[in-house]
Amino acid sequence: MVSLTGKLNDWEKFELETIPFLEKIYHDLPVAFKREGGQNSTKSDICVLHDMNELFSLEAKLTPSQSGQFVLLEEQQKYIFSAENKFQNNKMTQLIIDELNAFKTKYTPKGQKAVIVDIDTYVLANWIKDHYKNKGSRFIITSTKINDYKAIIPINEVERFFEMTAVIRRKKSGTSDVARYKVSSCISELRQHLTAFGLEIIETKQDGKKTLVLLNKDIILEKNERYFGDEYFLSPNVKGNGYFIKSRAKTNNLNVIFQLKYIGPEKSFGFEHLERSIRKCLSIE
Repeated sequence: MVSLTGKLNDWEKFELETIPFLEKIYHDLPVAFKREGGQNSTKSDICVLHDMNELFSLEAKLTPSQSGQFVLLEEQQKYIFSAENKFQNNKMTQLIIDELNAFKTKYTPKGQKAVIVDIDTYVLANWIKDHYKNKGSRFIITSTKINDYKAIIPINEVERFFEMTAVIRRKKSGTSDVARYKVSSCISELRQHLTAFGLEIIETKQDGKKTLVLLNKDIILEKNERYFGDEYFLSPNVKGNGYFIKSRAKTNNLNVIFQLKYIGPEKSFGFEHLERSIRKCLSIE
């Protein structure tokens, strides 16, 4: 089904609206707020700056929301921590891996289906805390709604305000630009795919290594509708109309993926914690 919604996802809208919200709340303090992460999960979502120097960061989470992941490999019928991960193995990560290996038959996903990891909340909470602290984040600003309340939660208190889960599933590792020699056949496959939605390609453009297609209607395809052929994916052009065509990676790695679901009061609160942290960084009484 074709969606007529805007091009930004709700989580992106939430990240963007938190900046003016924070600027309004803390306008008396000599700090600025800058959106940093976006699609890059290795960076924090929002930086707190003083004279262009980063003091610390916040995570902006419209929940339920993903809250980190790590990649696994299989060697000799056991899961091990992959060298592809952007951070080092640690105690909590290894506890999770040990649990998966202890019940490996249970935790062997079939296809792309996710399997819930049944492990103590203490382990989940401390994995998430360590993950965010390693990125320099001290707080989570969260809500379950766009343009509504915003709660500011210290990272050390995640278990008080969030339901935490983890799953193991196979996940494609990413996309790349379509090779030039494949563009012609790729376009033919895309034309056939788009007929199911009453869409046609009206123009194809090359932007460096990127291939952009413009369609006859200014509408947005849902994510599951943007996969076509055996290896291709349509990525929305966030700076204009149309889609960039991407090649999907053929690797299908196992990932442990964490999720947060806010269960606290549906109201704005916690501003004093962030203010106290800012003042301490700036040595302001």
